[in-house]
Amino acid sequence: MRPQIVKIATILFITFFVTITSWSQQVPPPPERTPPPGLPIDSDLVYLILLGILLGLFFLFRTKRA
Repeated sequence: MRPQIVKIATILFITFFVTITSWSQQVPPPPERTPPPGLPIDSDLVYLILLGILLGLFFLFRTKRA
């Protein structure tokens, strides 16, 4: 065989081998999304602040009338 044919055959075999081995590897699953760390109360923090302001205003007006 000619050296050029051997060279081409070798390159094709190596390319085929690398392609097959790269396709056969399993891809790891994507990581699961986890919520950011925090207390369960963090989602309702705005409501708690508004409730505290309303409660403070209630006690302020109650003491002013008395």
